[in-house]
Amino acid sequence: MDHAPPFGKSVWASPALFSDAAAAVVLERDEDVDGLLLYSRDSQSFDGGPGVSDPLIHFLGGGNDHPAARPGSAELACYGMNAPEITRYYSRGMTLNHQALNDARPGYLDEVARLYTHQANPTLVDAFIRETGLSERKAPSNVRQLGNTVTPSTLALLHADHINGTLAFDDRACFSVVGSGPERGTFIAPIRIPTLPPRPVEAPDPGSRQACAR
Repeated sequence: MDHAPPFGKSVWASPALFSDAAAAVVLERDEDVDGLLLYSRDSQSFDGGPGVSDPLIHFLGGGNDHPAARPGSAELACYGMNAPEITRYYSRGMTLNHQALNDARPGYLDEVARLYTHQANPTLVDAFIRETGLSERKAPSNVRQLGNTVTPSTLALLHADHINGTLAFDDRACFSVVGSGPERGTFIAPIRIPTLPPRPVEAPDPGSRQACAR
């Protein structure tokens, strides 16, 4: 073969690397909502320096160069993972997402009911949650149950909260993800699924100034 599979010691068939899954979410623009959105194409620039040149997930199969059913194509129909770069990029990328949100909206974690993160790997997810000082109550995880389903795994967290009654109508949630490319993004938005109940209004403290006002 003229081209050996990249990262030959860490080669995976596609279904083994990314578990098959599908998900969809409907987003609606509302000019009256004070949300927040960040997107960064880190192949162009990353963390104040040059862009990340490694695509993180390498795939040489398919296309005109190595079409399917040609000699040697089967060996290239696998993904190679650059594990050290994936670890570095996930850890730093998620931290940059968090820092950007906190700069734009100081204390944003107190504002959101849930933080839904990219479920790439249990070790990486746990490290980010630990370093950010989060708890499972604020930042749930499903990577140990579902594996790496990429974007669908993040939306599956929202779906589970919907089914379990964890969320209330108009709760704010934050989504923060990174991906190969490399690129990353994060946003804060209210969750307005019609079947969600409203959050109960807390009764004012009887001794508070507000409660005593006439």
